[in-house]
Amino acid sequence: MTYTLESRIQYWLFVVGIPIFALATSFGIVWIRLHDSEGNTGIGWAAIALWFGALAWGLYRQSVIPHTIELTNTGTIRFVGTFRTSEIPSSNVISVRVRSGPFLELKHTGGKLLLLSQFTGFHEFLTELKRLNPNVVLRGV
Repeated sequence: MTYTLESRIQYWLFVVGIPIFALATSFGIVWIRLHDSEGNTGIGWAAIALWFGALAWGLYRQSVIPHTIELTNTGTIRFVGTFRTSEIPSSNVISVRVRSGPFLELKHTGGKLLLLSQFTGFHEFLTELKRLNPNVVLRGV
């Protein structure tokens, strides 16, 4: 079975639009810091470095969000995104829970996967996942 996101516009907004805006804003902050005539912006270089580290982590998490979920006959779940495709056996899924806003988090033995919640037929996917792996914990979905 194949499940796709209801809105590709929303997908591109989260995967490309918001990251570009965040990067542009961040570089604007650095530009202001570099071109301040007095050099007193109140933002230290350590804080800027920390910000860019957190930004890089967030951009990575958002860039690998899948737009399609494929469930094979063998029980393998394939998460297809623009920048990464992941295959996870259904037996490796530990939990699916609601995150803030339109996000869900799928936790598996190899890590976590961030998902947008507006997949067509997503409840069918969760029902099939629960059938294949009765131990999976569903929180808030």
